[in-house]
Amino acid sequence: MRAIWYGIVAGIGMAVAMPVPAESVAEAGRALMEEKQETVVTLELVIEEDVSMPGGGGQSRETTSEARGTVISANGLIVMSLSETDPGSVLRGMGGGMLEEDLRIETELVDVTIIQPDGSEADGRMVLRDPDYDLAFIEPTEAYEEDQQYVDLNEGVEVEVLDQVVILNRLGRIAGRNYAASVTRIESIVEHPRKFYVPSIGEGGATALGSPVFNGDGEFVGMLVLRSTGGGGGPMGGTMRDNILPIVLPAVDILEAAQQTDNFENNDD
Repeated sequence: MRAIWYGIVAGIGMAVAMPVPAESVAEAGRALMEEKQETVVTLELVIEEDVSMPGGGGQSRETTSEARGTVISANGLIVMSLSETDPGSVLRGMGGGMLEEDLRIETELVDVTIIQPDGSEADGRMVLRDPDYDLAFIEPTEAYEEDQQYVDLNEGVEVEVLDQVVILNRLGRIAGRNYAASVTRIESIVEHPRKFYVPSIGEGGATALGSPVFNGDGEFVGMLVLRSTGGGGGPMGGTMRDNILPIVLPAVDILEAAQQTDNFENNDD
């Protein structure tokens, strides 16, 4: 099952970034990366999976994976894509009734480690799940001695169709967890039932769910999350994009969800 999930995430990573050669964009992106890169952290997740099929028994195992998160408060509160903590929910969404009938997948996040920009590690815990927005909030179990670099949700801005945006990311262990940036355009804006941005499809690019998205002026737009539907069709009934879509969730919605946590420091002066 994890192999299927890794394939989905890899497809998403290849699908949401389109390089733009304009030198001015490159310069702005490099400046943004230097200023804001430490707002992206790596999260090591230990997930317990229970998979069963009718008449076929079941199996349980623990898997370890890495995900990205965006720091949204000086005390180190992190927001990430909830889908990264529950890959089974994504498969259920893609497969509609077929997967729900034939395959039962239950997952539980049992451990979180926050890997800091300097490589040091801190224990974390999930403090809030918001499945409507595909958000999970992680906080360190022990308070940091120093304030953390963060993106200010109160300063979120809107973008328009065909506006360029910069996505910051932190690569995996194979690349030394280096920071990365990519540029794409907003290809569509969905207004109902709630507003979100759809990034352009392109070839390649270093992006990941949980990555913060900024406009060309370095202002925070939102974060990459996953939108999926269980409305039928299944993997054989259409393309992946028919059932699952990476989107940019606006900063205002992340702020609304963050305010439900106990330790969110609202940085609105």
